Amino acid sequence: MGKSVLPWKWEGVMVKLVAVLMDAESNSYMLKEIFINPARVLWLREDKYAKNLLERGRLPADLNKGHIFTKIGLGGEGDSYIVVGSPQTISEKLNQGRTLLKG
Repeated sequence: MGKSVLPWKWEGVMVKLVAVLMDAESNSYMLKEIFINPARVLWLREDKYAKNLLERGRLPADLNKGHIFTKIGLGGEGDSYIVVGSPQTISEKLNQGRTLLKG
């Protein structure tokens, strides 16, 4: 079998997160599991917009009011997701099993 053309090993590289998505048909927000390749993530930041939606009751009612949300940037224009969890928690999930080089 030939060599893979992918620059990363595919098995085990995806991380499951819960995203806040809008349902265009009902004009409401829902939570859905998504899978992110950590190698594609360029930035993380806390997302106050989703927190505001939660406080106003626009997110599912069973979601704990204490949740923090993170926006994940994947590169391209508009290529981002809002996920449930603080930037610190999401960073830890994305970096599980990896070590950072100290320079």
